[in-house]
Amino acid sequence: MGLAARWQPLRNLSFDAALYLNDSKVTTRATTNLPIEVLTAGDFDRLPNVADASGRIGFDYTTPLSAKLDLNVNGFARYVGKSTLGIGPILGQLQGDYLDTGLEFRIGTNKRAVTLSLTNLLDARGNRFALGSPFLVRNGNQITPLQPPSLRIGFDLAF
Repeated sequence: MGLAARWQPLRNLSFDAALYLNDSKVTTRATTNLPIEVLTAGDFDRLPNVADASGRIGFDYTTPLSAKLDLNVNGFARYVGKSTLGIGPILGQLQGDYLDTGLEFRIGTNKRAVTLSLTNLLDARGNRFALGSPFLVRNGNQITPLQPPSLRIGFDLAF
């Protein structure tokens, strides 16, 4: 089930929100290449790579600074629920279950601007993708961690 909403209380301010809930299960072992004795009922509790719940809230605000320059500020908080990479003892490792956040400031025109972006504002820890390195998957728990809190200054130019 998924829900999404957008609200614009003012001409230059909008809010958005989305929620996704999933309660599906893999029920047939015949679709795997793993020997039946290697698998347990717990290996089929989750649909691979599909989070049980995800949600996002965000905002976008724009205001003129002068006759030629605008300020745009937007931000978000996004929860990625638990999922597994695949089915079975190797690929059945948990991933997800983290809160990602970001904030961006943009000053400029439609053709050029300077941006300041901040990501992972709350220093969240999580596993984005449980495979890690495909060459080392049999060595055990692999993770792809979230990027640490980061600051980025950029310049964009449209042609």
